[in-house]
Amino acid sequence: MLGVSLSCKITNINHNLLSFLDECKSMLELKQLHAVVISFGLSQDNPFISKILCFSALPNLGEINYSYRVFSQLSSPTIFSWNTIIRGYSNSKNPIQSLSIFLKMLRLGVAPDYLTYPFLVKASARLLNQETGVSVHAHIIKTGHESDRFIQNSLIHMYAACGKIKWAQKLFDSIQQKNVVSWNSMLDGYAKCGEIWLWLRKFLSPC
Repeated sequence: MLGVSLSCKITNINHNLLSFLDECKSMLELKQLHAVVISFGLSQDNPFISKILCFSALPNLGEINYSYRVFSQLSSPTIFSWNTIIRGYSNSKNPIQSLSIFLKMLRLGVAPDYLTYPFLVKASARLLNQETGVSVHAHIIKTGHESDRFIQNSLIHMYAACGKIKWAQKLFDSIQQKNVVSWNSMLDGYAKCGEIWLWLRKFLSPC
């Protein structure tokens, strides 16, 4: 009976901790909760760490360097954890770090998934680094994720942001089922290149 009672108490504590993490509103609160998580020996427990990583990687409320420190202490980070850090840096003031994390990921033999690449493409777009974007695109093709629409839309935005509107157009034309994001990415790209009327004539002129 004592064992059952203790197990129930631990379950309740864990449940309450997860609830507090879900309701966290600031880094101060998060750090206090993280300290409790560590004191209970849960610093490697995925449900708790995932929530800590997610909040601390947020662009406005979080603190990406803190998130990375937590991540670095994980003995076996999941692909979700890797993606969370890559996403966090892609939205930060230092987006190039997301590419560094990606290279580290590859060196350790961790396979990226379809959610990894849009964050890397976004980082390339924010850096206006066409060469890096092309390298990421090549890796996407190599790993067979080029048909993912979310990735395709990210690539369109990246090429347009880097001034390669023809490359963006070529990719756009290859998409069989375009969605609103696809169209908006091209429209935004032509607008930034000062060729919005070219786009309008191309698609709005009568046949």
